[in-house]
Parts: sequence; structure tokens; C-alpha cells
Amino acid sequence: MGQDEGQASWDDLRVAAVLRGAWRRAQAAMTHALAENGLSNLQYHLLLAISAAGQAGIRQVDLAHEVDAPKTRVSFLAHQLASRGLIEAVRCEPDRRYVRLRLSPEGLATLRAAMRSQRRSLEALVGGFSQGDLVGLVEFLARQYLGLELEVRVHPQALSGEPRVADDATPYPP
Repeated sequence: MGQDEGQASWDDLRVAAVLRGAWRRAQAAMTHALAENGLSNLQYHLLLAISAAGQAGIRQVDLAHEVDAPKTRVSFLAHQLASRGLIEAVRCEPDRRYVRLRLSPEGLATLRAAMRSQRRSLEALVGGFSQGDLVGLVEFLARQYLGLELEVRVHPQALSGEPRVADDATPYPP
């Protein structure tokens, strides 16, 4: 192995180590933000999956598969979320043996609040970086790890200092 190969390898390893540390800090910040909203990571993911199912809801067995968790754990957490009024269980037609879980209005409000808290936590983590540094990092990661050549542009609204995401979690228009 020549000098250049060793240096390139070290750079890849160093980048991976730095990214791992950043990922751990981001996960800790997001977990803390969820706890402030009374949710565990798995409860949050359950609410997201239930929300994605819409008004039709999702069967508990399908929910367990969706979040890759044991059915008994999902059943326990679904009961907790229902007792807090965050989800509701409805019987399916025509086979009323099945119960589908739907997000309640309170659950939707809690989910949106948790998402806003997580975004604020992540923004605080990257707040010390310039936009140019962040754009460069995203472009580097896309190129290095995904094999993509892309150009990231900062949305004009982001430059204005206005909130980047509305309270209802509607992103910028394209």
C-alpha cells in the first residue's frame, strides 16, 4: 500500500468516525426532543406509521411489521398511546375481528410538536456551521457515500431568517 492509498484510507476512516460521532449527537438530541413531548423513539415511530396510514388506519400486526418491533411490544405501546388519547382503535368492516389504529387529533398535535422539537434540536446542532459549510458537507456525503453528483441550493426563504418549516409541517413550495 502506497502513501496515497494510506492517506485516502485514513481520510475515509476519519470521515466515517466524525460522521458516527455527529450521528450519535443527533440521535441524542432527537431522543431528548421526543422525551420533552412525552414520547419514546418507538412511540414516535408508531405515531408516524399510524399517521402515514391515514384515516383508514393500520392493523396492529402490520404496524409491528412496519416498525420492525415484536407484536407484543407494539400492542403494549399502542395501549399506552390509546390511553393517552393519541390514537384510537376502530373495528374493521366487514371482518370486525380486526382492529385498525388511527391517529387522534391529539395524537396529530403531539406528533407535529415532536417533529418541531426535533427540527429545533437539529438546527441547534448545526447552528455553528455556515450555510456554505453545510452545503459542502451534504454535497460531499452525496458524492462520497451515494455516488451522486448533485448541487445543493439554499432556498431564498431560508436566507430571510423566516422559519424553514411551517407549524403544520408543510415544507417550502418547490
